Amino acid sequence: MSDLFSSTNLFSEEELSSSVQNIEVVNAKFTGHEKINWESLFDGYSELYAITYSASSGFMEKMLGKFEYAEVIFGYEEVIKPDTAGMIIAQGITVNELKKSPAVKRMLPRIEDESIRLFVSREMKSHEKIYILKNEYGKHRVITGSANMSFSAFNARQREDIYCFDDEEAFDYFMNLFEEFKKNCSDSITHKSLVKKSYDPDSADILKSFEEFPIAQTVLSKQMIVIEPAVTEQDEQLITMNPKIIETLADEIRPIIPKKEKDGGIIFEAKDINLVSRKLKNIATQKDEKKINAPRLHLDIESETLSFMDKELNLNPSAEEIKKDVNALKNYFSSLSNFYGNWEESQYNYFVFTNWMFSTVFNPYLRIIAFDNSYTPNLFPMFGIIYGDSNGGKTTFVKFIRKMMCGKNLGINNSDDFTKTKISQLKSTCEGIPIIIDDLSKEQYSSHYEAIMKIDEWGIEEKVKNYPPLVITTNKIPSLSPDITKRVLSCRIDSRIDKDTGIRNGKKVNESIKTVGTALFREYIRRMIPVVKSLCETMRNGGDNSYVPDTILESSKILCGIIREFGDLSEMPYIREISYFECMGENANSKSAIRKINDAWKYNKNCFTRNKKENQLIYKIDGNATYELKYLLNELPPQLNAKVTGRVMIMDLDKAQYYFGIDFKKHFLA
Repeated sequence: MSDLFSSTNLFSEEELSSSVQNIEVVNAKFTGHEKINWESLFDGYSELYAITYSASSGFMEKMLGKFEYAEVIFGYEEVIKPDTAGMIIAQGITVNELKKSPAVKRMLPRIEDESIRLFVSREMKSHEKIYILKNEYGKHRVITGSANMSFSAFNARQREDIYCFDDEEAFDYFMNLFEEFKKNCSDSITHKSLVKKSYDPDSADILKSFEEFPIAQTVLSKQMIVIEPAVTEQDEQLITMNPKIIETLADEIRPIIPKKEKDGGIIFEAKDINLVSRKLKNIATQKDEKKINAPRLHLDIESETLSFMDKELNLNPSAEEIKKDVNALKNYFSSLSNFYGNWEESQYNYFVFTNWMFSTVFNPYLRIIAFDNSYTPNLFPMFGIIYGDSNGGKTTFVKFIRKMMCGKNLGINNSDDFTKTKISQLKSTCEGIPIIIDDLSKEQYSSHYEAIMKIDEWGIEEKVKNYPPLVITTNKIPSLSPDITKRVLSCRIDSRIDKDTGIRNGKKVNESIKTVGTALFREYIRRMIPVVKSLCETMRNGGDNSYVPDTILESSKILCGIIREFGDLSEMPYIREISYFECMGENANSKSAIRKINDAWKYNKNCFTRNKKENQLIYKIDGNATYELKYLLNELPPQLNAKVTGRVMIMDLDKAQYYFGIDFKKHFLA
């Protein structure tokens, strides 16, 4: 049977429970409807008791200002992993958001005198949105439905279901629900916690404030609480909506929360608070230390500034400095002429990679703008792979370009660091400067590339504007599959240097690395910023449907312009304008495979059979190295309709003739 309805599908069919449980159903009778503004809906009442799952602070201030007394419980609009760790972090982030709000600051006097009381849910599976009203004359009203406490919900800006009950029976029923939820499933947000400083949303510093979290305050006042286990169907699909910050921090605290259980729940005692708080502060401090020592190249596009390790860099370098860097770049690239193999194409490929590495400092910001305006973030790749022959100068090259970006010879990471957890940690602590995974093994790549590269949305929803690209060097990966090449800028190096020549070539390379500074890169950033701002403005304004915000092209134009102005571009023919499609498109990713087929035809035409009637080109390899065909299949354009069976690859003849530039006729009778 098709897996269309598997449990991992968004619209999956859940397995039915073995026992059917009763649910609460409120019987209602439709008596009519009316158009009314939100203020009139809430007028005439002095007390409010509300449960909401998101709120705009300005509207909340207006609404609560209408009442002499109000209680509000904040729940979780997102469905997150239903465990204690996730709930604790969600509480902390809710309080942190309230701290930052100017409207909440204005309400602090009323929160202090407790005429406004705020609570946060510790129940992950409740979805009520309720507003219970009363006054001193015994007038009651209950408003429920889908409307959260926001101006959009209560001002007809979006479709909402709003149901109103004005009878005492409804008031009693919903008031009992509210009081039970407040007592058993929520924690109070104190005035003291709201006057403390707030933290950046993606900062581990929030862990230092654990003692201010509502659940911690509840435990300290009651000495002990029991957190009931979350109940979900075995095959229930948990739909995640932007919980990344919550889950990242929850991973930190999950190992240290109490393990004492009662019927599957967790017993949280007062003595646990100090222990957990101390451990969380240690975790946050360790993260701070890592971040302080981590390389940080910080770009602020709005203020047009660039800094390295918190020291601002001068974006107006002198002509002499720029000339010096251009000359060092030329000398480095000219040293590649001493390599064997296709060194001229290697020069071009290394320039393509240089152009990309320079541009990556803009890409996190561009990916956010692209995502918000329905462009694919893949246009701004944050992964680059240089692969191919050993001794091709790959590691030395990426270290050289990275020094041009920051002025320092930084360390590199090894193959073992290529895991989802470690890469995420590096992205969280470093900024701007490429992370280099050197000599990545085939096994490590195969085990982790999908988790790291295929789900390529890191930092977008959280609006992280500065994080590092990932640069990989390897001679262990023979080919890249199409699902990766559309997300990764890849360059295959088909040249190498022998040991003796490498020793003789070393002085020239080392001098280039030693003398190069950051002037060329700083001048590049200065010229690139207004171009990127213009690209962003066009994306925001929509452009036409065919518009492609091509930073790779714009970046290469700027590099060509600088080198033309401060050097001799004619001496560096490999440096030229290149577009996104030239280095990320199908033809770019197929270069190596096309060359292999051309070489096979040149040296062994007997491997090919041309079937014009069936429109087939059949390529049969000698020996049993069938894996070679699979590598070819990865790299060939999909238009060839290539298929592999055993030692044979079959392609569409007409497409093959076009892509390879060969008619595949062995003699005039063919």
